[in-house]
Amino acid sequence: MTVDAFDVSKRHAEKIAIAVRRCIAACADAQKGFALASGGAHDPDLRVFFEACSKERGEFVGELGGVLASLGEDVDGGGTALGLLHRAAVDVRLAFEGASDRVLLEECDRGESAAQHQYEIARSELVRLGAPKGIRETIDAQYAAVCDARYQIGGKLTRMMPPSTSGPPRST
Repeated sequence: MTVDAFDVSKRHAEKIAIAVRRCIAACADAQKGFALASGGAHDPDLRVFFEACSKERGEFVGELGGVLASLGEDVDGGGTALGLLHRAAVDVRLAFEGASDRVLLEECDRGESAAQHQYEIARSELVRLGAPKGIRETIDAQYAAVCDARYQIGGKLTRMMPPSTSGPPRST
């Protein structure tokens, strides 16, 4: 995607870049988190899911780097200190509770929830700033993928839940 230099002033581009960098950081953190989860997953299908999410987040970082470049902004694709802290907390939780696919899913959901929040902030900022349509569409498409991943994670967690034991006993 290219952004016409006449459409975006340098000052305006810097403000748009701040919103885009918010998403880059979230995706870089998610890419690393999903990679960590794929390495610890016991279920082969879950491992494939985590690997696909990690790859997708890496692609998102690349796409967003292209957006920054089109704005004439520096491209940096690092994660955040909070993301690093979250991955360390996951390691501690896995050591304490034992490595389980359920814990990995719960922590990936927590990470995707944070990413979803960052995208929501960025989307609001881009609308407020009147960012070019192409940039907003890129962010919106990625936001939809993050929401979809959370939905899939929720479904996988639900399927791991033991059957409910609450309620009246059944007669035989």
